[in-house]
Amino acid sequence: MSGGDSRTYCLRVLAVKADDQQVYEEENGDDGPSEFFVFRRSRFRKLFNFDYERVVREVASNKDFSIRKIQPNYGESCRRLGLYFTPGGCTHFRPERRLNLLHLCFDAENILPPSTEENSEGERMESYQHRKQTIAKLFQFLRETHEFDILHQSVPEKPESSSLKATLRPYQLRAVRWLLHRELAQETLPHNYLAVTCSELPGVEFFLNPDYLQVTENVPDDIPLPTGGILADEMGLGKTVEMLALFLLNKRGLPNLTSADDKSPQFDPSARNSEVEISCLCGSESKRNLIKCGRCGTFQHTRCTRKYASQQDEESSYLCPKCWEEEPITKSNTTIIVSPATIRQQWGSEIAKHTENVRVFTYDGVVTTGWINPIELSRFDIVLTDYNVLKKEIDFSMDRDTQLTLRRKRKYIRKSTPLNMIEWWRVLLDEAQMVESGVTKCAQMVKELAAIHRWAVTGTPIQKSIDDIRGLLEFIGIAPFSKHHIWQSLSAAFQAGNRKPLMDVLSKVMWRTCKATVLEELGIPPQTEKVHYLVMSDVQRLFYRGQHSSSSWAFENVIRKYPASLSLSQLDPHSLKTILEPLRKLRQDCTVPVIFKKMEQSQVKKCLTPKELTEHLISKNELESKNHLRCMVSAINGQAALRIIRQEYPKATELYTSVLALAEKYNEIISVDTLLQIHALHNLVEIYSMAPSNTTDLNAEKALDYKSRCDKLEWKYLSIYNEQFLKAQTNFNQAQNAYLETATKLPKNKEVCWQSLLATLKMNNLDVRFLDKLNEEYALTEPNMMHNFRMIEGVSFFLIQWIDKIFLMRTEVLKHFQKFKAYVSNIKPQSELTEEGRRIIKTFVTVTFDCHLNELRNNSKKKKEKDKEKRNFCNLCKAKKCLDEYECVIFNKIFDDKRENMEGSWKPTIQESICRTILRFARASNIDDDDFVEANEFLKLLECVKNEYKELVKLWIEIEYTVKAYDEIDMCKLRLQLLEDGADEDDEEEEKANYQLKPAEVEFYLEELANDYLVAETQFQKKLSRLNYIRHLESNEDPGICPICKHEPDAKYSMLQCGHHLCMMCLIGMKEFQRNVLTCAVCRFRQKYEEVYYVTRKPNDPDLEIIEVKGQYSSKVEEIVREILRLKKIESDVKIIIFSHWYAILGVIAHALQTNDITFAFKQNVTQAINLFKQPDSNITCLLLMLSQGSKGLNLTEATHVFLVEPILNPGEEQQAIGRIHRIGQTRPTTVHRFIMKETIEETIHNTVSNDQHGKWADNDLTINNIRSLFSLD
Repeated sequence: MSGGDSRTYCLRVLAVKADDQQVYEEENGDDGPSEFFVFRRSRFRKLFNFDYERVVREVASNKDFSIRKIQPNYGESCRRLGLYFTPGGCTHFRPERRLNLLHLCFDAENILPPSTEENSEGERMESYQHRKQTIAKLFQFLRETHEFDILHQSVPEKPESSSLKATLRPYQLRAVRWLLHRELAQETLPHNYLAVTCSELPGVEFFLNPDYLQVTENVPDDIPLPTGGILADEMGLGKTVEMLALFLLNKRGLPNLTSADDKSPQFDPSARNSEVEISCLCGSESKRNLIKCGRCGTFQHTRCTRKYASQQDEESSYLCPKCWEEEPITKSNTTIIVSPATIRQQWGSEIAKHTENVRVFTYDGVVTTGWINPIELSRFDIVLTDYNVLKKEIDFSMDRDTQLTLRRKRKYIRKSTPLNMIEWWRVLLDEAQMVESGVTKCAQMVKELAAIHRWAVTGTPIQKSIDDIRGLLEFIGIAPFSKHHIWQSLSAAFQAGNRKPLMDVLSKVMWRTCKATVLEELGIPPQTEKVHYLVMSDVQRLFYRGQHSSSSWAFENVIRKYPASLSLSQLDPHSLKTILEPLRKLRQDCTVPVIFKKMEQSQVKKCLTPKELTEHLISKNELESKNHLRCMVSAINGQAALRIIRQEYPKATELYTSVLALAEKYNEIISVDTLLQIHALHNLVEIYSMAPSNTTDLNAEKALDYKSRCDKLEWKYLSIYNEQFLKAQTNFNQAQNAYLETATKLPKNKEVCWQSLLATLKMNNLDVRFLDKLNEEYALTEPNMMHNFRMIEGVSFFLIQWIDKIFLMRTEVLKHFQKFKAYVSNIKPQSELTEEGRRIIKTFVTVTFDCHLNELRNNSKKKKEKDKEKRNFCNLCKAKKCLDEYECVIFNKIFDDKRENMEGSWKPTIQESICRTILRFARASNIDDDDFVEANEFLKLLECVKNEYKELVKLWIEIEYTVKAYDEIDMCKLRLQLLEDGADEDDEEEEKANYQLKPAEVEFYLEELANDYLVAETQFQKKLSRLNYIRHLESNEDPGICPICKHEPDAKYSMLQCGHHLCMMCLIGMKEFQRNVLTCAVCRFRQKYEEVYYVTRKPNDPDLEIIEVKGQYSSKVEEIVREILRLKKIESDVKIIIFSHWYAILGVIAHALQTNDITFAFKQNVTQAINLFKQPDSNITCLLLMLSQGSKGLNLTEATHVFLVEPILNPGEEQQAIGRIHRIGQTRPTTVHRFIMKETIEETIHNTVSNDQHGKWADNDLTINNIRSLFSLD
């Protein structure tokens, strides 16, 4: 044992140095083992058979144990190693390792057996499966323990208060009596301990607590328990009323509070005329309405610091907020109630409803509410605030003042929260599970609040395991049981079957009433459940199947890098959101089909109506059908070109003719591209000219017809671009005429007006002031231009240069566009062109193509730089360069030669800004000059120049498009060809074009194109049949009789890819004989059974009552509205709460309700919506709430129906939502409506969560495999 205040004991000699082994054996007669043990680079011999390495690890995790060398007697060297113990020095440890050390050191039969290895997977699973039973047992034992409570003598048998309007039920009376007992009684918890000894220390006795394994050297004192506790009545049992009863029955009774100083208030009306030090919260130095601090002497504004002052405060002393930080904490009679923001106002309503003469203040934070000093705040009986306020308020806590050293004295007072300047009589946390973690800002702020009594109120104290209670104990301050290692010991003992240690603690601080045990006392009418199984419309089902397939693929693609057994709780928030995104998208599609539309650079989510969904599917399938048809025709054209290479002209002719046949067959929305038709027609004419006579069925008449059709198609393609060009030319002519009309109002020298105005300024001695103004405005933005503003003549010269350049550049640009006149005038059909016109078109297109449209040449690695040097710019490029220079003159832009792009914007140039500054300055200086008119006209002309330029740019673009159109027509006529003989091998790969082949590649490409055609044809047939199916659904046509049985189909019939219909009976009958492939009985078309489409007919039963819903909505939204209309028909003033996960879905439902004249409350401000719904005279039928906003703490007993729009993955959240209406105060039967789409992921979720035997979904303890199982679709 060592001396000093901290007593340390050597409990066991573990080892000796190797050369002292023999000495030790002689002295102790011990034949110890001969194994070595290395500790801190010294070599020792072991004296015992236990695992030394394990002992070292255990000692490292228990700070009250240590291994060190034993101090020798005087004159001896240090040769022995001992295990030392310091009582009370350990606060964190692992129970299993501590047990092993205790058994090693102390002699006690009553200590729990040493820990073995961790539970096996099977034992963990068994424990997991019975977790719910464990929680139920905990509450049952707690209830049984409370039956033997001996309450404080001051607690009345029937607590009553004249200020409480509500009548308490028997179970509430029992709860209130216990709440009073916890505030009135000063309770302690006796230590449970065992006397233990150590064989190495005879006569020394230690005391071990077997519950949480603490060892002390003295008999431990009883543990004092703070007042307060946990009120954990199940939701809907009236916890609010119970706490209000406690508030009324146990008040602190302090005398009226006054300010901390006796001096009179220091108002100083004359302060504004004297030198005063103003240091206010607002930072303003205004001297109006000041008040002087009685301690530091600084002045503040009364509007900032006396906002809530009463007449009593006016007569007392005043302290500034800074001085209040130095005051002793203010004792108060006030109870502060912290709740979620959504139910804070509900607390105010409940207080007004159930109590009388209670002063309530709503505190929104020091930023929003403003400063209210602790005295003023303490005069209220109850202060209401919420967790969001506390989360921000911690930044204004006194402990957060950084005390920065500033160069100058701060001119304002730092905002400080008054909440932690008060000793509250009672702190009450509603929905206290929100601060269980203890590490959030909100939890930290709550701990800083000084209070006599601390209460945690929650209907769900346990969400995952009983360990959740520890966070609530930490808030209450139940030490040492809230410490992690001690709580783990109590929890482990409880789960091992030893309930006493945990129950001894919880029974003192926690009260729980379960709804099942007080049903007779509760008197709440029963609640029923109604599941609405819905079927999607045929169009929505088609869309959903596609989304299900893509979402499943997306999910599998995301989770590839994660093991299937990985728990979702181990993922970071971003990864978790990415993994769950496909599931979220699919769940939304069950309610309302959702697509993402591209809007500029972002994607916007859009919810579709049935009509919009049909249009979307038609548009999508039309586009996909066109793409597959294009692939088909391209493959045919490619095969025909290869046949020409092989000189198989008849086959080539047949293939090209088939292209024309496809073009005739599909000539409406789905059609063969014009360029592909031109290719076929042009090459048919080519075949006629190159093929030997009598080898094909082509003749001169057919060739001439093909040539004529080709010319017509060329013009059809060109006319689209020509129309846009003519429109651009018309717009340019209008802009040019506007310019010419404005220009006639100005003299030839358009800069004269500005010269005259500047000269007038100088004549009136205003030039210096004007130059100073220019320097003020442009010194920072245009420092390089300042040398022009030293003299008024410099400004004049600067503007004259710019104006001259504008009109010179304009003339130059128009000259370039004059060079296009011959080209654009010959954009005509081939039949109307002269030979000269064809030559002009060809020359212009060829030169332009060689300049900047030949991408193949420009992308060549070897020739790119050389071609750039040799390149002769075409007229289009020259015009574009001139346009760019012109743009830099009239707009605030510059051209970057290195990047070859324009930088800047279409804002005014500095010259234009100076012109406008001249006008403003001249007017402000009251200069009367006729040049004002001309200057204004010049600015109008400048705007005309800008508009004309913009139209010129559009005209240039359209001219370039026509050139590209001509080029595309020329390119589309090209076909696959062989490389010319004699090509240089080195340049062969680089010079080889996309349409050139080697002789050895012909056979390969012929086979590949044949396969491409078959694939494209199959896909085209599928997409076309799907398109016909959607159009059939849109038209709602009668299919007629079945072609086999000659009967009209009943409720459902099938539609084949070929477009024919079969009744379901005939389809089932055919499936018995044609098991793999279905053959149409009409056209003999063959297809797979899974590719058959089905059409559901609307029921035509006159006896069936169907409530009509106005508007076009999805199946689920329509059924929700129909159910509401049905309920309103039964009960006109029915009230319904509609819960959904997503705001967008609620928005669609709100639109449907409005269309059907159903009143509803749906606002982003949830509190406003709830208040509107609860008003008796509001006549609101439905309250729309997001699950995250309205499923906890709200009392909405005005409603009798809850609609769950989609199945909820967490059963706990679902129970919270249902509990909003099925709770104390409800006098009518209630119903929960679930809306489940059959044969979708919703049905899978509903069945999975409902049949959850292991509680994984309830505890939110899910793995990736659990989520994957939801995507299964039969």
